[in-house]
Amino acid sequence: MDRFEKAVPPTRMCLWFEGGDTVRTPYLAFVVEATSREAILELAVLGKSMVAFRLKHGVRHKDDPFLTPRPEHVKDNGFWDYLPDLVPVQPTQPDKPPADPPIPARPEATDSPENRDRVKVLAAEGKSSPEIAITMSEETGETWTHQRIGAMVRQFPSGE
Repeated sequence: MDRFEKAVPPTRMCLWFEGGDTVRTPYLAFVVEATSREAILELAVLGKSMVAFRLKHGVRHKDDPFLTPRPEHVKDNGFWDYLPDLVPVQPTQPDKPPADPPIPARPEATDSPENRDRVKVLAAEGKSSPEIAITMSEETGETWTHQRIGAMVRQFPSGE
């Protein structure tokens, strides 16, 4: 059986038709809770002369095929529809934070004589390969790895 799916985020406003009556003016309702896949809502309904919200549970969208053979469900729960000026929204993952902008990639480290000399100085100061890699990355704006630094240091003659 195909599932009837409509995207409805909580706090969205919609119209609620009491008893499925489309002749009478619908009530304004706020979505309190929505199922993740099917558009079965819990609504907080507010009418013209109401002083408090009326909660309605298990309210389905007017086009849900589940309602066709079940007029008693429509009579008991009514159905909902989007406000005329709002279109359905795509489902979102509310727990997922917005994506950060991409971090621009640094260029690969260049094996210039100046960089080799700077690595020699840092190695002579007793810094480790990871410490040298961090320092070189900060100073040059290039990507230096401790593996690359280690390979470079191993190529230096022992006396340097």
